[in-house]
Amino acid sequence: ILDSYETFVEPRRTLPYRIQRLTNITPAMLVGAPAFSAIAPRLRALLGDAPLVGHSVGFDASFLRKMHLAERNALLDTYELASLLLPTLPSYSLGTVAEHLGVAAPTHHRALADAVLARDVLLALEARIRALPDEVLADLCELAPPLVLPASLPLHQERTRRGLSSGSNTTTFARAINAQLRMNPNVLDLHVATLADPAPRPLVARTDGQRGEIRDISDAVTSALTQRQAALIELAAPSDSVEAVLGPAMAWALPGAQRLVIAAATPAAARAIVEVHLPRALGRLATPPDAAPTVALCAEPRDYLCLHRWYGPLRTAVAATPETMRGLAKLTVWAHDTATGARDEITLPSMEAPAWDLVRGSATFTETPGCAYRERGWCFARRARDAAASAQIVVTTHAALFASGGPTALPAADGYLLTEAHLLEEGVMASAAHTIEADALTRTLDCLWRRDGRGNGGLLDRAVRAIPGDTGQNWGNTVGRAREAATAFFAALSAVPADLPPAGKGANASEGAPQ
Repeated sequence: ILDSYETFVEPRRTLPYRIQRLTNITPAMLVGAPAFSAIAPRLRALLGDAPLVGHSVGFDASFLRKMHLAERNALLDTYELASLLLPTLPSYSLGTVAEHLGVAAPTHHRALADAVLARDVLLALEARIRALPDEVLADLCELAPPLVLPASLPLHQERTRRGLSSGSNTTTFARAINAQLRMNPNVLDLHVATLADPAPRPLVARTDGQRGEIRDISDAVTSALTQRQAALIELAAPSDSVEAVLGPAMAWALPGAQRLVIAAATPAAARAIVEVHLPRALGRLATPPDAAPTVALCAEPRDYLCLHRWYGPLRTAVAATPETMRGLAKLTVWAHDTATGARDEITLPSMEAPAWDLVRGSATFTETPGCAYRERGWCFARRARDAAASAQIVVTTHAALFASGGPTALPAADGYLLTEAHLLEEGVMASAAHTIEADALTRTLDCLWRRDGRGNGGLLDRAVRAIPGDTGQNWGNTVGRAREAATAFFAALSAVPADLPPAGKGANASEGAPQ
């Protein structure tokens, strides 16, 4: 720390109460505080032309630039950098990031304290960058040029420090392996390669000291499972809802080694059942370790990373937005550490979600013959499915449970327990229906073929170069016409009035006639 400066500023307005509660700054503290114009020269001299570091620093810089300060200073955002390097955090607030990195944060919402905290967070994130494997660092730099994602500048500086060349880091020998095995040799660097056995793991119970199940709920669950009947149970307390039914279900399943399938509304809720609620339920039953059931978590193929697509050309062929590029960069860091490849492990906001669509699994790749990743046991979706086949307790989602056969089919069970039944209709519709959205369709077509001021691009453009004659160009023209037709189709749909009369109420409808 070469210098520091901190001062209150006269706000020229009444201090809002919500700001007082947030910062613990009171109007009395601002009595006699200087106006911003009085401190501007001191602040300008302090900043100079140095880069400005902060958490969502663009927000802070906008106020300075409104006052004609820091107009040419580069910005380094620890929020953006943390989102790239810590892809599984549920939140990227400064306090959450600092806590995850083990950085002490004694004071919040004070200018100097937050500035020092942002400095410490930056240093911790730089240490994370230095610990990245060469291949991950190279992939991140290729995906995220500084002009697209300014937060990636420290990544490129680290690549330069290591002396790694730009462009593909795949050696000639590795390309030869790839040609022989039909899979990218970098898959051997994934954490999944260190897994010994994909078999389901025993679930170890832990006692949490909570109260036992309510008697009538226990009787209802046990009776329904024993007699193979349906029971609809409504519970008022959300904290007890899952455990109250899991306890008697476990008591029914364990003695006779009955297979039980538990379905939750979302993959995240299913994971919470495996990691939190099931151990609590078993703890209440005082289940000995040797009697612990094997548990497998199995969602739909689309909820897992597909290595066939991850190492394919799509990531580099698509003209991605900065948000999609950020999502791909986060996936690059996560893919090197994940043991399950499950979507719910990583935090991708809606703006970054298209990145997942580029690399997610599907029934096509799970079942396609000849996939080297699946044949050698690397397929995340197939590993989850195989584990479910030999587990006593299978935890899944509503959508996966009701998928009609195919690769998402789960093994037959002796009993079924569906949590969050009020969301069941959405899960059934998700498995039985298909939605086509204009943006998703045009994005897919652009991945295949696009033409802009720089020429042609997309996956087909790569294939065209190896095909003599006009065949490749005809493919591109066909995709181009399909895109034009899709644009016209959705434009026509948008012109349909939203207030059409309901069936049977139209002007030409005869009374009583079916419509």
